Amino acid sequence: MIKNKKLFEIKKDVKNYKTYADRAEINMKNFVINVKENRKRLETFISSNRNDQNPIEVFEAVTPSKIEQNSSYYAGVLNEGCEYAPIPLSIALSHLHLWNKCIELDENVTIMEDDLVLNHNFFDLRDKHINTLKNFDLLVLGVNTDWPVEIDFGGGIPKTSLIFSDDVSDRNLTDEQFCFPRLNAFAGACCYVLTPQGARKLREAVFPLTKDTYLLRNANSFWERDFHYVAWNNLGIDIAMTLALSKLEARICLPPISSPKNDWGDSSMPRYQHAAC
Repeated sequence: MIKNKKLFEIKKDVKNYKTYADRAEINMKNFVINVKENRKRLETFISSNRNDQNPIEVFEAVTPSKIEQNSSYYAGVLNEGCEYAPIPLSIALSHLHLWNKCIELDENVTIMEDDLVLNHNFFDLRDKHINTLKNFDLLVLGVNTDWPVEIDFGGGIPKTSLIFSDDVSDRNLTDEQFCFPRLNAFAGACCYVLTPQGARKLREAVFPLTKDTYLLRNANSFWERDFHYVAWNNLGIDIAMTLALSKLEARICLPPISSPKNDWGDSSMPRYQHAAC
């Protein structure tokens, strides 16, 4: 049960959205989450990813100070025993606000974080992928590559764990070299398309945040399926989303068409808060 219904009501007077592109005719709302005090990251994002055909609106992120100032408003978002630190909780609530916005608009939205680098043809590819998929709740377009991604191709093929190398490929992709398997687990909620139906499902499944774990496959070797499971504790929104994926029609674009810099030296979330044990 959600104790604080106010946070989950759809408001018609949301005012914390600002457009940094001039043109307004777009097919889908695009949002980038940014902490107001860290405009340098936003400036880097804008200079790297500006596309006037697809304006991106800046969502002013929830911060620990905002939560403290509005403690009654945010009451009930954590279940007893759930150990979200202030910054991960702020990140989770920022995503929740945009899920609410998706439901309010009653249309698909793209949600991004501000350390993201987009493929030069990102918006065209995104739209083509959406038309290819047609029916989905969540389409993940970028992930952290320092963490396993678990996918399910279906058709009797065993579920798969992807481990990314440190080596960067220099091959050029064509528009046809993409696939969209079911997504079971991922790290880094940095770039995804969400439908209104998916937003409702996520909101219901994720909040209030719970003390749960996801069992990640960890390879002992790359032969004979020699692996064991490690507990990935729910300490961040990507873990909470992973725990909810089984309730959604969730897909991932492979290869991803966006990539977070994922620089832990510049991250607002300490590395130890994103670990499996």
